Amino acid sequence: MQTAINERLREGVPIGGTSAGLAVLGEFVFTAMNDTAYSKETLADPCNKGVTLGKDFLHVPYMDGILTDQHFVKRDRLGRSVGFLARILQDGMAASVREIAVDERNAVLVDENGSATLIGKGAAYFIRPTQKPEICQPGKPLTFRNIDVYKIGRIGKFDVKIWAGSGGTSYVLSALDGELESSTGSVY
Repeated sequence: MQTAINERLREGVPIGGTSAGLAVLGEFVFTAMNDTAYSKETLADPCNKGVTLGKDFLHVPYMDGILTDQHFVKRDRLGRSVGFLARILQDGMAASVREIAVDERNAVLVDENGSATLIGKGAAYFIRPTQKPEICQPGKPLTFRNIDVYKIGRIGKFDVKIWAGSGGTSYVLSALDGELESSTGSVY
């Protein structure tokens, strides 16, 4: 399946997915090798057995260096996403990483120029750490500061090539001793 999808991508065929289908579209993938990962547990210990990550399943244009997540707000996945990003950086999987996270019953469409739009009534989040985590160790709560977030709704746009948006909301997120804080007061 992996070979067939990557061959279609090289031919320029559009590829998309929902739920697990979205989860495999980025360069980085939550592999769920030990069931799932939850925000509370991942923030409390970003190295817990639920945090299993891989990379290079698919090679989708504009998705290099990106992790994706789905059912984002409904399943409260922001904390696990922050933990995943911390682990990717801490474990040396990449020098930099970004994330596209999408609310349930929504889709982000990325066109051939890297322009992303949201379809649905929810939101999409474009997340980029600005530094490595301070504390990302087994058995210790995560401390990971200054994570840039750009949230779009139906009227917003985001350019994945230059990682900048318009018509949305920008804020800064941090995990401090395993708890999320936001520059706006709301983490979502």
